[in-house]
Amino acid sequence: RLIESAGLRRVGICGALTVPPAIAAMSLIGPSVVTYWLACLLLACAMAIGGGLIWTTAIARHFAANRGLALGITLMGSSMSGVTTAAITTLLLAQFGWRGAYIGLAVILLIPITLILLLFREPRKTANAGSYASGVREPDEVWGLSIREALHTRLFWQLLLAILVASIAVMGTAINIVPILVERGMTALQ
Repeated sequence: RLIESAGLRRVGICGALTVPPAIAAMSLIGPSVVTYWLACLLLACAMAIGGGLIWTTAIARHFAANRGLALGITLMGSSMSGVTTAAITTLLLAQFGWRGAYIGLAVILLIPITLILLLFREPRKTANAGSYASGVREPDEVWGLSIREALHTRLFWQLLLAILVASIAVMGTAINIVPILVERGMTALQ
């Protein structure tokens, strides 16, 4: 609803601009576990606003032909950034410590955000009501369950559990892969 009322470009830019300060805020974590949880909450909220949902919506609206390919290339960017960010973070950690690494990551993130500010545009609508220049049509009516209705279905909770378990497995591996490989004799940059 936010995208529909405020516009895809406005939400995307606002979301993108919230992520670097949230990453930089991680450098302010103090000895209290409360500061850790607050910084993580801020980062999670920023990523929800400036994360994948905005960009996949933009791709889906801009492309009618080859939409799957465009989405695949877009989502491949997350994996590529995960690979490069690990190496960059290792270098930043060695040079500036963990607080400086968060600041450095926030500053580096300003490069793609500058490109977003310069290049990202709303898809053009055509004279044909509810249609974009790419040929993508908006649905004539919204269908599906309301949030309240969805919360009362078994399928919703099964999907939530499946996504939670898969996320724990993937993130548990991703977070610990570098220490595991270092323990096996590799350097952090390998």
